[in-house]
Amino acid sequence: MEKIIPFTKSHCGGNDFICVDNRNEIVPKEIVSFVKKVCQRKFGIGADGLLLLERDKRLDYKMRYFNSDGSKAEFCGNGARCLAVFAHMCGIRKERMRLRSNAGTHTVYIKDTIVKLKMPSPEDIRQAQDLALQRKKGRHKACPYFVRIGVPHIVIFSEEIDRLDVVELGKEIRYNPLFSKEGTNVDFCQFLGRNRLKVRTYERGIEDETYSCGTGAVACAVIAYLKGMVSSPVEIIFSKNVDTIYFDKKLKEIFLEGKVEVVYEGRLKNFAIQD
Repeated sequence: MEKIIPFTKSHCGGNDFICVDNRNEIVPKEIVSFVKKVCQRKFGIGADGLLLLERDKRLDYKMRYFNSDGSKAEFCGNGARCLAVFAHMCGIRKERMRLRSNAGTHTVYIKDTIVKLKMPSPEDIRQAQDLALQRKKGRHKACPYFVRIGVPHIVIFSEEIDRLDVVELGKEIRYNPLFSKEGTNVDFCQFLGRNRLKVRTYERGIEDETYSCGTGAVACAVIAYLKGMVSSPVEIIFSKNVDTIYFDKKLKEIFLEGKVEVVYEGRLKNFAIQD
């Protein structure tokens, strides 16, 4: 008997996701193989990751997130925003919803296509002084910072991020032994003045530069704030979109706001479900 799984494809500034309603457990148990197949570009749907909408006993729903390589991630800011719109489409019709992820509980607000998400509080903030960045011509002299926004991030400030080889540098840092097997996301950040930052991100699990990164946007805003460069709200400029970060002075309440676009809806058939 042919098995069919409905899905929706959404994105935040080009950071794209496949959303599946798994409240009735329709996704195959061999989840890693399934994720790799459907996220593969050209041969599958193609996406940076896959999001599962699942039941939660106390909150409106639970979010499970997988990178395109099948690896799990504790949290994904852009993914959580896309899944919120998807949850709304699936009948959870509230302007304010509460969800659970592996990073904790989150509140999300929806108004048309704009989604505002309460993010995890930053943890383990420190200067990564032991991180030596190799370049073809000597050492990279940027001063890196580490922060965890549900997931780990290294933030590096540069005055010329458009000229950086984000994939080469990002991969070098992501696999640095300092981060053990967990790895890290890597954000390159440029101060543009007037509470505006330009950001480019290398994401672990996708192993490439992504057009946008929600947790990366917050990581850059947090470090820039602690360095005295910006105050709330902060505009984060990616190559394809602009997000806004709001926070209090003690960084206890942090919100990520931006646009979510639903690209299309479809049905997965056996080719992507069976080995």
